[in-house]
Amino acid sequence: VLTIILSVVNVVTAYAFFVVGLLFAGRVVGLWIAMILSPLAFMSLAVPSYMSFLFSEYKFSSWAEKVAKLSFSAPVFLFFLYVILSFLNQGFLEQALNVTSDMTTMEKFLSTLVPFVIITMLILKAKDVTVKMSDEIGKKFASWGESLGSLAVGGALAVGTGGAALAMRGTMGRG
Repeated sequence: VLTIILSVVNVVTAYAFFVVGLLFAGRVVGLWIAMILSPLAFMSLAVPSYMSFLFSEYKFSSWAEKVAKLSFSAPVFLFFLYVILSFLNQGFLEQALNVTSDMTTMEKFLSTLVPFVIITMLILKAKDVTVKMSDEIGKKFASWGESLGSLAVGGALAVGTGGAALAMRGTMGRG
């Protein structure tokens, strides 16, 4: 049972890091675009009526907001990662895996499962907060990552169940 729980945590963690990695790539592209468009943003600050007529979405306030979101998305994710790693270093895993013989089966199961569920939820929440903080370009990269991640998980599931069906066909299906 522990192996299955750890496998699920590893798959969820790999999925979250894959999506966040693509989101960080989108963040870099977004910051490049923001740097390229920064003269327009500062011109909209100097000559607001002329620039709002030509480029309505490149006002200084919207540009500054997008740059701030893109700039702080990585530190926020790394802060969440630090909190998760601090949580892991407190030794609760050793306590959770220290199952004694006088515990009931449900106590053993819950003492093993609950810490891993908490870790998984924290990792997914860190990913969600990072996706919310990123701009449209980061969200686009993250959606590509989510679709590729779901495709990979679906493919692995299909291979796993198909392999099990093929193995069972050779043994149990010989009636």
